[in-house]
Amino acid sequence: MAKAIVVGTDARVTLLANTSRELTEGLRELGHDVELGLIPDLRAAEEYEKLCNKIQRAIDDFDDFFLVDMNCHLKYSGVTRTGMRRFSYVTDAPWSLFQSIYTVPNDTTISYVDRNHAQFYARFPTGRPTVFMPHGGPLPDDTWHEERPVDVLFLGNLQTPCLMEHLGRVTAELPAPLGRVAGVSVDLILEEGMEPFQAVQNGLAAFGLSIEAVGPQPLIKLLRIICPFVESYNRHRTLTSLGKVKVVIAGSIAPDFFDKQPHNVSALGIVDEQAAMALMRRSRILLNSVTVFPGGSHERVWYGMACGAAICADESDFIKETLTYGTHLLSLEDAIASGGETLADHLARTKGVVETAHAAREIYAAHHTWRHRARIISRAMGYG
Repeated sequence: MAKAIVVGTDARVTLLANTSRELTEGLRELGHDVELGLIPDLRAAEEYEKLCNKIQRAIDDFDDFFLVDMNCHLKYSGVTRTGMRRFSYVTDAPWSLFQSIYTVPNDTTISYVDRNHAQFYARFPTGRPTVFMPHGGPLPDDTWHEERPVDVLFLGNLQTPCLMEHLGRVTAELPAPLGRVAGVSVDLILEEGMEPFQAVQNGLAAFGLSIEAVGPQPLIKLLRIICPFVESYNRHRTLTSLGKVKVVIAGSIAPDFFDKQPHNVSALGIVDEQAAMALMRRSRILLNSVTVFPGGSHERVWYGMACGAAICADESDFIKETLTYGTHLLSLEDAIASGGETLADHLARTKGVVETAHAAREIYAAHHTWRHRARIISRAMGYG
């Protein structure tokens, strides 16, 4: 098997460092000789130079070498690229990282986390291979425990704008009629669960427009406005609707996100990777509202399962390929519609959340760890 280096940033308030470590172990299990290279951030010039020197030595010393990194950010200046193959795990939608994705060298394979993103790449080809690689999680905890003092945990950031009356303000900078297209697209995402790029295509068609007529840059700008908006809208809707259960929030909260913080909600502030995983291990239910990946998932779904929490999440066609809402995880829409009653019922039953978490754990361990995602990388690099 090949020599490989997995590169990540040691970003303490994300789960990316753990992702890099888990992918490294997964590739090792497949027989690759793998090193892990974590650098503090892209501005750490000295560490970055050391990393580039390490990559150059691997290219020089090994006939069979590939590199794995995150989000197409790193340019590896000074590295002679002959003999270097690269897999970049893209953690977000392609329009969020458009500039980085479309300027990487031709020896890069680019992943996407939602199956629907293949439509975007078909319409805007990168000239490079693309492959579906959804979010994953770590190996499940070795020990199972039921001492979980946190009833319901929400882990994530709460940003504005988050209310429908804000939408016109944030789309005002768009050229006409894209502001009205944004309104139609948002309705399609929120009311029909449509994937954002498809929703925008439908929104354009409603005004007799096409992607070609609008052009890529206005389209990217439109997607970058509406996707954070619908995510924040649904998070606000979630956290102001679950009055029948106590919810703990870990993450940053914009000062004007809540008009008045709900009586059942308490906030811990921003937490780092280790604290986030410790919180998930102490929680009975983990809420996950992302909204914009209906053909994929978010890593918190899998990290929560690994940590033994029952998951309450958005509908996802990808998740439903292996897991059933109501048996292996809880429906976020049902929780909102019931004012939190479905969650309160699970919490009140002696084995409610425990049975749900146990039911998901075995399927998760068999299909959705980063060790499984590492196989996608290995195949993409040419190792069946």
